[in-house]
Amino acid sequence: MSMARTTGKPSKSVRGQPKAAGGGGKAGGEDRWRPLAWMGLRFEVPRHWEVLQHGSDPTRGRLILVDRRRQRMQLSWAKLDSRPDLEQAMADHRSRDMTEDADVELSEMLRPHGWIGYTRFSEQGALTRLTRYEQELAYWVDLVISHPGRHDPALDEGLAGGFDAPGPDEPVHWRAFGLDVRTSPEWKLSGTTINAGDATLRFAEKDGLSEVAVRRLGMIDAWFLGDVQQWLRHHIGVMVEAEFTTVRMGNESAVKATSREPGTRWRRMLGKLRVRRDAAWACDTSKSLVCVTTWSPDAEPVEPHEFEVDTWPMI
Repeated sequence: MSMARTTGKPSKSVRGQPKAAGGGGKAGGEDRWRPLAWMGLRFEVPRHWEVLQHGSDPTRGRLILVDRRRQRMQLSWAKLDSRPDLEQAMADHRSRDMTEDADVELSEMLRPHGWIGYTRFSEQGALTRLTRYEQELAYWVDLVISHPGRHDPALDEGLAGGFDAPGPDEPVHWRAFGLDVRTSPEWKLSGTTINAGDATLRFAEKDGLSEVAVRRLGMIDAWFLGDVQQWLRHHIGVMVEAEFTTVRMGNESAVKATSREPGTRWRRMLGKLRVRRDAAWACDTSKSLVCVTTWSPDAEPVEPHEFEVDTWPMI
């Protein structure tokens, strides 16, 4: 990535000089990066960055990532009917930057790994803005990277090069909050519940009545007594009639409970109540308890094993 800068006057600034090897970039530090995925968009970020805010609308939203002190990255997406003029969009951003701050310094236009953008240098640090359009998904994607100290070109290179977007018919990947989930395209994210040590992703069938919830509870050494069926009994409700069996979830042995969602007697008589299926297992590697719950009509059953679910240690 060329980092030459353009300003209205000659510059003697050293703010754009790269850090030594071992800074924020991948050089000499591959093990410090980890994959994340949201809305099917996959990328790699420094291992100590965490998701602070996340959008659940597939048509427009953003992810904000922070390190231990401040915001470092924002990834935004918007679904468009036609390809935007990326060159003009970046030209408009550059013009606003130069208008708002006469002392700002801007790099030449950058084009790393299919992105287009530039870096802005100021007394507060550097900020790299990149954009791209994913034709098959009809997504306009923006990436903003904050450098609070000296600019680190290797960080920009690593984030830009680690991005990937699958085709519209490929499984949609979700990897955040200690959960790693792949769903088929007919499922959409309907909600999230994210608490410390307890994360749930909920999905709804786009053209049907079925729903799925994937939950991860961490730190099992501190609270879990080792009996998955007992936990599952309380999870679905001690007064609910359920049938328990042992099943396989990927490489894990899980306990499955089959029951029916609560409802009025008339809904039960008309066959309107969906079947609920829970599959839960303890993962020693990630120190977590995982539960996949599906709700589906009798005529169109959805099983927990239809979803590829994994977990990873948060610490």
